[in-house]
Amino acid sequence: MKQTGHMISGGTMIGEVNGPYYRTWANYFVRFFEEYAKNNITFWGVTMQNEPSQATNLIYGIQEMYYNGTMER
Repeated sequence: MKQTGHMISGGTMIGEVNGPYYRTWANYFVRFFEEYAKNNITFWGVTMQNEPSQATNLIYGIQEMYYNGTMER
């Protein structure tokens, strides 16, 4: 799902914000909440990932993906 084609190091999601990749990922989160709700487990919030602004460096050797504030809305 990343424009770099690699899980390791930074990059952004393929496509435009609100495009098909972003919608698919959003639907995954919706399904996640729906399944937990079936067991009376609720959430007050969720983050897309930890430290998304750190993923601008393409040489980090960890799994990460970059998001800015606009992308996270």
